[in-house]
Amino acid sequence: MKSTCTYAVSYLHGRDEAWVARFLDDLNTRLAALPGATFVRWTARTPGPASPGVATADLVLALCSPAYFTEGPADADWAVLAHRTSLERARGRSPRIVLPLLWEPMAQRLPDVVAEADGFTARQPPEYRSLGLALLTMQAARHRAVLDEVLADLTRWFAESRATAPELPGGTDPAPSVGELPRALAADDARFTALFRARAHIPGPAGEPEPLPRRLRRRAGSGQRTEDSAALAAAGRRLLLVGPAGSGRSVELRALARRVMRAGGGAPWDCRTAFLLPAHSGALPPLDGLVPVVAPALTAQEPAGWAARQLHEGRALLAVDGLDRAPAHRRTAAWEWLLRTAAAHPQAPIVVETNGTSVPWHRLEGVFAPVFLEPLTAAARARLLGPQAPVAKAPLDSAAVDGAAAEGPSPDAAGPPGGSLLESATIWPAAVEAVRRHGSRGRLDLLRAAVTASWRQEDEEDLPVRSRVRDSVLRAAAGGLAVATLPDGGAPLPVGRALEVLEALHVGGSAGPVTADRLLAALADRAGLLYAPAPGTVAFSHEAARVLLAAEHLAARPGPETERALAVHAGLTGTDRLARLVAELSVPRRSAGRLPGLLEHGVNGGQGRRLTARPVPTAVRDAPRVVRTSDALWRLAGQESVTEVHCHGPLDGLETALAALPGLRALVIADHPGLTAVPDLARLTALRSLRLINCPALRDVRTVARSALTFLTVDPWRENFDLAPLAAAPWLRRVDLITPGAVPGGGTFTEQLARVEVRVHTHDDHAHADIRSQRA
Repeated sequence: MKSTCTYAVSYLHGRDEAWVARFLDDLNTRLAALPGATFVRWTARTPGPASPGVATADLVLALCSPAYFTEGPADADWAVLAHRTSLERARGRSPRIVLPLLWEPMAQRLPDVVAEADGFTARQPPEYRSLGLALLTMQAARHRAVLDEVLADLTRWFAESRATAPELPGGTDPAPSVGELPRALAADDARFTALFRARAHIPGPAGEPEPLPRRLRRRAGSGQRTEDSAALAAAGRRLLLVGPAGSGRSVELRALARRVMRAGGGAPWDCRTAFLLPAHSGALPPLDGLVPVVAPALTAQEPAGWAARQLHEGRALLAVDGLDRAPAHRRTAAWEWLLRTAAAHPQAPIVVETNGTSVPWHRLEGVFAPVFLEPLTAAARARLLGPQAPVAKAPLDSAAVDGAAAEGPSPDAAGPPGGSLLESATIWPAAVEAVRRHGSRGRLDLLRAAVTASWRQEDEEDLPVRSRVRDSVLRAAAGGLAVATLPDGGAPLPVGRALEVLEALHVGGSAGPVTADRLLAALADRAGLLYAPAPGTVAFSHEAARVLLAAEHLAARPGPETERALAVHAGLTGTDRLARLVAELSVPRRSAGRLPGLLEHGVNGGQGRRLTARPVPTAVRDAPRVVRTSDALWRLAGQESVTEVHCHGPLDGLETALAALPGLRALVIADHPGLTAVPDLARLTALRSLRLINCPALRDVRTVARSALTFLTVDPWRENFDLAPLAAAPWLRRVDLITPGAVPGGGTFTEQLARVEVRVHTHDDHAHADIRSQRA
């Protein structure tokens, strides 16, 4: 039996050093009390990736944690330890050389070679298995009894193992260099790789992935090269997939991940697995958290360190999706994580989809190569949008659109590298569903709805209210930047020039002016209007949106500068289209050409989203027009704007006459004893309020579900009135039912019907409420 026994410790150096030292100090105190032996820790440093002393120490402690297997020396150390164990077994001995200790709790299972050596964990207290040695040591006063029990068992293991420790001739290293040894921890990786490929889910269509007919543009030597997306791997192992909002970056990224996961052979970069990481929150997981993100059900079956080993061998693709949507203050940490991962695993393919405006290009030079998405063909565009394209399912009446009075840019003209403006706007279903439901409108209204729907307000929910960039500020900044692109014909602007333009606008909110760099980031990441067609530049994602925003900006600022800008643009393009568009925007529009004032609760839209389709008029409302004959009602159709009308008595052709009124927002129908159903108000897209007074035969309100009404009042209301159809009204929020009798229980009775608040009260209560609201 040896009088002096050496031991080494394999752990993640540089992390928890103080607690490792404290734990080992407690252990050494107990080892020093053992009779007849001296235990010395092997601390000399030797060159190479393995921990010092692992190859020559009599005994080895391995402090296991998730980071130990992904970032620490586990691969190299266990290759040496497995080699030493196999040599001893070949000599007919089974010595105890290594003892794995649970330093931190692990959701993954231990690799086979580590689990085989672990005869310690099962006998320990539950606190050891749930907390690990690190936490027991950090909170020694609280867990002293448990820690003492673990240290006592560990001391017994040292005493028993000392007797069987093999004699090393001359204290030399019995193992060859680490690079020549088989990777012991990877022995069972192939089995889990097959399981991961079979059960991990990558979002996308069912069946085998069909390669999208995409074209990619990348640098090649001193020039540019365009090639099919199937040749993406030829561009390098670290790529930025750059394109504007709606161009299909995420779709292409997911298709790439599916090709890797489903390919039997010849996958991009010869990868076997893919990790598709959503980065919308800005928090990317550690390497031991990749499997829990992609395939949570497989976490307990993953051999610890499997993901890191796949990346290190270049057998796994790391695909990062949605980083542009992450809060700006969290993106720096995400890029730091990506750069560290790229440095630690040089062979790992990494692809990040982005619009390019928030990318730290100065730090990525020589690490990541940009690849730009080229425009899709019409056939490929339909395949790309797939089920997310309500426009494709219910096409707009193109003849009616082309025949509209607007002379603005066509919705299908010069769209983004992924589709036309309206088709790319299908990722915002509220606008598209409103367009589809309310029929064909003029080009300007369609464009205005699509541009407005692009503001993603939820992206700034984690910021204080006074720190958020309001929609009106973004719109003003977008218009000013669009005007700045007119002299160059819409060519990309250098980022410095764009910042100068935004700084000169002095736009801001109640908290003061918004900084130019923050405006630029919001226009790209939140509004989706800008992207980087090349490093250090920005451009508008959609030509039609750029022209529309420039025209709105100029129309709101008549004067010599506007005339000069229009003249320069006409000279460059040879057409006065922009001038005619500005002139049209300067004229008040009629209600027949408007979308609803609020785009809310689309079929697939975000809950509670309220998107203003156009600025609400701020002029003082005209006095209500009272009409008692059909002729008087028709005469109002020639007015410039009629905001409120009171119709008394039966009127012939009521629906047709009301549809011709420009800008009607409030309607009262009174003293109509023969009215049994609410008139069809679907064509009154600006109408918000309807009051039905003294219409005793009224029973049917089904047409309200097809209207843009927000408020409805029925006076008087009777018990046989069917309210069920009101639940389907898309914009209706409040219904006041005035009953001539007493309300059960007294006062006002309120109930909820879907999103509609229904209030039943007496006429006196309603009158008092009206007086209070007028005084307020």
